[in-house]
Amino acid sequence: MKNKSYLICLGTLTLLFAFRVIAQFIQKYFPTNHLPPLEAWQGSGLPYPWLLFSQVILLAVATWQILLVATDRIVPSKKVGNVLRVFGLAYFGSMLFRLIAGLTFATHIHWFAAKIPSFFHLVLASFILVLAHYHRVKSLKSKSK
Repeated sequence: MKNKSYLICLGTLTLLFAFRVIAQFIQKYFPTNHLPPLEAWQGSGLPYPWLLFSQVILLAVATWQILLVATDRIVPSKKVGNVLRVFGLAYFGSMLFRLIAGLTFATHIHWFAAKIPSFFHLVLASFILVLAHYHRVKSLKSKSK
């Protein structure tokens, strides 16, 4: 996968997450019928200002990683790739379980039933997995030079 492919994947995942942040912000402060209600976007008991703060930090970190990949200023590391891969797979698996549970046997528990947050956690986990792949593949290529 060339850097362009990584950038497209990472950029798309970041834009998807940014959509979630903006849509939830709109429903909090300027509610519209064109989006699901605010409750559908909320998947935890975290107060919205803290949630928004953490989401903005995540978007900043994602953007920073994209810029590093785009400018070839990231030092690919197999070790970093492996850590990101393990974390990303655990995160993805747990959020996939959450989504499936919320659609089947745990519909009565809000945390599981919150489909929109579960989906966007899968988006974040996918970002981590793509970045892990970048590190693992690029570190092998840099060793072969």
